[in-house]
Order: sequence, then C-alpha cells, then structure tokens
Amino acid sequence: LSGGLPLARSNQLLPRAAACGDFFSVFQSFSGGLFAVGLAEEGRLGLGHLENQPHPATLPLPQGIKISRIACGTRHCVLIGRDQSVWGWGDNSRGQLGLGPSEVGKTLSIAVEVG
Repeated sequence: LSGGLPLARSNQLLPRAAACGDFFSVFQSFSGGLFAVGLAEEGRLGLGHLENQPHPATLPLPQGIKISRIACGTRHCVLIGRDQSVWGWGDNSRGQLGLGPSEVGKTLSIAVEVG
C-alpha cells in the first residue's frame, strides 16, 4: 500500500484473519487475540468506548470464545465462534446485527451474543 507503515511484528500481532469496514479493521492474531484499529463511531471497534484507535487495541471477548470467522459491514462486525456462537457489535440501525426488533436502532460498543 502506498504510504503505509508496517506494524511492528510480534507473535501477539501476527495476523491470521482480518476484516474491514468503513475506516476500521478487525483482525485475529495467530495467538488467538482479537484486535481493532481505526474509527470508533457507532461502536464499530467493539472496545466498549468511542475513542478512535490509531494502533491495534485488544477487543474484549467473553472468556473461552475461540474465533472461527470474522466479518465486517460498513459500521458493524460479526464473528462466529468455533462453538457456532455468533457475536456482534457496532451499528444496528437497520437490524443488521440480528438482535430482534426491540434492538433496532441501537448501537453496541461491546460484543454481544446474537444467537
């Protein structure tokens, strides 16, 4: 990428999988950690706050969740655990997190179990 800066390589940050939305990225490391970086509006980073992150920040997940897949939309993310659990965070203005009609329009700044 033109003008990009390489991340410092460490075992903790070696990416195994990544997903991107508008102005943010989420990636899983080979060590099993989940990290978010970029614009935090609408809770899209899942960090529990709305502060932009210029460097990778550890995304808090419930104890024992092992990640199978990660996907991001424009302003939200969903991950599937190896146990087939589904977790989501970010903008739910159109019900895109699948939380049901009472949750449409809400923004979630931390991961919640979807199903």
